[in-house]
Amino acid sequence: MPRNTLTIGALAEQAGVSVRTLQYYDRVGLLRAATSEGGRRLYTPRDVAKLQQILFLKSFGLSLQEIAESVSDRQSSEDLLAVFGRQRELLERQVANLNRMIGGLETAIADLRLGQELSLERLVAIMELTRQGLPYAFVAGYFDDRQYRGIAERFADSPAAERFLPRAMESFARLEALHRAGADPEGPEGQELAAQWWELVQEFAKPDPSLLGSMIRAGMDVDRWPEAPGHAREAIRDFLGAALQRYLRDRGIQLGPDGELDHD
Repeated sequence: MPRNTLTIGALAEQAGVSVRTLQYYDRVGLLRAATSEGGRRLYTPRDVAKLQQILFLKSFGLSLQEIAESVSDRQSSEDLLAVFGRQRELLERQVANLNRMIGGLETAIADLRLGQELSLERLVAIMELTRQGLPYAFVAGYFDDRQYRGIAERFADSPAAERFLPRAMESFARLEALHRAGADPEGPEGQELAAQWWELVQEFAKPDPSLLGSMIRAGMDVDRWPEAPGHAREAIRDFLGAALQRYLRDRGIQLGPDGELDHD
C-alpha cells in the first residue's frame, strides 16, 4: 500500500462514516478513490481533506449535487455565496417551523399545568394557532374549548390573521424595546403602547366577548407562564401591566380580581 494512504475501512473509521457511504460517494463521483494493484480502494491525504469538506457541507443539509458543486475546483466565491445563501434561507425556515412546534408544545404543557383536559380537538386548535405564528399562543390555555374553536377557525389562513398578526408582533417588539430602555409605563410612550395593546385585545376578542375576560386573566397570571426565549414575562408584568392600569384607570375602567370589567 502506498505511503500516506488509507484503505476505505480505515478512512471510514477515522471519519466516523460507514464504508457503504464512502462506496456510494465513489460510485457517484463525489469522492473518487484510487485503486491498488490488488483492487483495494485507497485514499490520499487530499481525499481525506475533501471528505472533511463534504461532511461539513452535509451537516448544513446541502444536497449531494450542491456539495459536489461546492467542492469543485471550478467553484468561485460568488457561486459558494449563492449556495450558502439559499441554504441559510432554508435553515431559517426550518428554525421558524421548529419554534412554532415548540410553541405548540408549550401551549399543551401550559394547558396541562392549568388542569385543562387536552382533547384531540383542542390539540388541533393549539397547533393551528402556533402554525399561524400567534404571539404567546400558550396563553390560550386560559380559554375553553368553544373559545379555542372560534379562534382557530378565525385565524386559519384568513385575512383576519394577515391583518392582526403583523400588528401584534410589532406591539410585542415595541413593548420589549421600551422595557429594555427603562421607559416610564405611565409616560407618553407607555400610554401609546397601552392604547395599541388594548385595541388589539378588543379586536381579538370582538367576535366572542368572553374572550376578553380570559385574556385579562391570562395577563394577570403572568408569573405562571412557561419560561421560554422571547417570552418577555418581565416586560408584560412590570411595564405593560403598569401602562394598562394607568390607561384603563384614566378611562374609568376597573379590572376585577377575575378579570371582569367594571366601567365607572
